[in-house]
Amino acid sequence: MTPRCDATAQRSVPTKCFTERRKRELHRKRGPNKIAIRTYERGVEDETLACGTGIVASALTFAASEKSSSPITVLARGGDEPSGRF
Repeated sequence: MTPRCDATAQRSVPTKCFTERRKRELHRKRGPNKIAIRTYERGVEDETLACGTGIVASALTFAASEKSSSPITVLARGGDEPSGRF
């Protein structure tokens, strides 16, 4: 069975999702200008609750792929809801 490497993956992401030993930001659309993210960092064996760099990268990627305008609000697992303008 192939492990799921998306935002619906279980809390503990299989090692196979990190074949290149890189950090992963998974995001899911929650509205026209809102996403929820999950962050998994290499070297951390569990989910990271927030990451400023990942929040910005996810917001920009989402805005570009969805052709959304700013601000984009990002829901992080740690409870923060930052929004950014660009």
